[in-house]
Amino acid sequence: MQVAELKYIDPISSAKMGFLIGLFLGVIFSLISFLLSFFTLGSGFTVLLFLIPVIYAILGLVLGFVIAYLYNLFAKKFGGVKLGFK
Repeated sequence: MQVAELKYIDPISSAKMGFLIGLFLGVIFSLISFLLSFFTLGSGFTVLLFLIPVIYAILGLVLGFVIAYLYNLFAKKFGGVKLGFK
């Protein structure tokens, strides 16, 4: 088995992936909430259903960037994650 060390993660690439994953999870969560909303009443709930994917996408974007940036700082000082390949 070959072992390699992950030394760098591109923060912009990580932010893009975080955005897409956050958007996807936000849409899934909104759909589930929409289906469950038939059992409850609320006028502001519809607006919230459209805001959830946007909020999740923005959080994913920011967290993806920050996590990659911090990983790069710590990997430079302490070494990166070791990955095994066959």
